[in-house]
Amino acid sequence: MKYKNKNAVTLAYIDEGRTLEKAISLIGCFASNYYHFTLEILSRLKYVDNIQKYDDYPILVDENALKIEQLKELLNIVNQKKRTVISVKYGEKIHIKELIYISHNIWLPPNYFKGAVPMPQDFLISQTAVMNIRTCVLGKKKIAQENIHQKIFLSRKNCSNQRLINFAEIEQLFQEYGFHIIYPDGLSLEEQIETFNGADYIAGCTGGAFTNLVYCHEGATAVIIAPPTHKLYCFTNIAFMLHVGVTVLESCTVDEGVARSQDKFELDLVKCRQFLESII
Repeated sequence: MKYKNKNAVTLAYIDEGRTLEKAISLIGCFASNYYHFTLEILSRLKYVDNIQKYDDYPILVDENALKIEQLKELLNIVNQKKRTVISVKYGEKIHIKELIYISHNIWLPPNYFKGAVPMPQDFLISQTAVMNIRTCVLGKKKIAQENIHQKIFLSRKNCSNQRLINFAEIEQLFQEYGFHIIYPDGLSLEEQIETFNGADYIAGCTGGAFTNLVYCHEGATAVIIAPPTHKLYCFTNIAFMLHVGVTVLESCTVDEGVARSQDKFELDLVKCRQFLESII
């Protein structure tokens, strides 16, 4: 069911007659989104890993998530029991005799509509959501020296949804002050992990790439470019748990989108330069 404008709409589903004896559900909202798949969905598998009788249960994963190579890489790492992965189509119905549904450890309300005002309590997150992923992925991993950059800037140059309208000038300015320009969408998961873990400063426009704060070292600083209307609790919560600092460079909204993620904004170059001068 979908509920919108006080009307209930019934959605059809696909029933191809698939039947399973048992399974673990890793199905979730926005599964193809890096933040949601990492923290809302995969972080919960650890709870089942602690119960031995579920070791041979296959796991159900959204088909759209499995189409993204970085998400597949992460799933392979977190799937430490090497369970069989079953791809599920959007809207597909599967008959399962015994389904394990794992309780949520992040609570986000479905209020992403134009004019919605995010509140701190909208972003409640259990510390285990962060630590389960961090522990699984990092372990005793040693970072290669060539992947360590003290200051990095996350470029969205190749993204179709370009939020920061003067991104070219901002990137050039950060580069002028010694920041290494990184293109997260062009990196493998392992490269992203190593890059974030080795950085002292991680700067960039607000976006899903900041999910990688879960891999930062203690004492690092995130520098996030966003308008004041964008409440960044989903990232500041992660940073707080890991003793990572956060600085917000407030930009000015130029065009308000249907959702916050569609807003267009601009960062004042003078303000940006003043900040960069302060960290030299």
